[in-house]
Amino acid sequence: MSTQGSFEKISYLINLDKRPDRWNQFLESSSELAIPIRRFSAVDASSLDRKTSKLPGPVEACWRSHQEIAKLLLESSAEHCLILEDDVLINQNSLIQLNKVWGHHYEGIDLLQIGFCVHSNRLADRSIYSNQRRLVKMIDKCGMLNWRPIRKLLKHIYGYEFTRLPKLDVLAATSTFELGTHAYIISRKFAERMVHFNTPTYLPADLALIELAHTGCFASFRLLENLVVQSNSPSSISHVPDPLLVQNNSKLGDSDAIR
Repeated sequence: MSTQGSFEKISYLINLDKRPDRWNQFLESSSELAIPIRRFSAVDASSLDRKTSKLPGPVEACWRSHQEIAKLLLESSAEHCLILEDDVLINQNSLIQLNKVWGHHYEGIDLLQIGFCVHSNRLADRSIYSNQRRLVKMIDKCGMLNWRPIRKLLKHIYGYEFTRLPKLDVLAATSTFELGTHAYIISRKFAERMVHFNTPTYLPADLALIELAHTGCFASFRLLENLVVQSNSPSSISHVPDPLLVQNNSKLGDSDAIR
């Protein structure tokens, strides 16, 4: 794929050549999307040198695809890049939300997760996610979100603080990233680190981005509201262990999958 021209921001959707169904589905559902999204031909696991691989081929290929897009950002003159995976569910709500997010500047943001897995990791219980949203919204409405005692309390409860991003006028969790790499935005600064991190690949894409977010070297945020969800289409990465199990060196199981 050729180098991009001069743009403030660019966007790509990762799609395997053997999954034209997903790309066609995206095109059909995104006709009202005001974002010039280019298709990125995903790295295929069959093309990888497996001699030093520590993870299943499709998992490694997934991370390599994300790294390649980071390289494309650095080759362009753009400051930020929106990265989508082809299992994003584009409905009326996500169309509105994506167009809204795309219409703002991302100054001061290195990593912004706009889609994440509610059923995984710290948000495993949907009631936790729902209660978190209600609590943070209520505190923000009362004008207390920046109070130090409140920030410390929220961090004690959830492990991270919350803020209102002024450029986008949305609430977000700070210095964190949840499982799910189907919709997020990166800066050039983040891309510079991303292209060299996790090489050779020992972490799935989710956990690699979580690690980078937790370094404290980047302005990393996860939106309070999950704006873009994943579809229920057949997974391109099947029979792969949950990334948290990989992190804990647990026994691989055939029944787990990453969508």
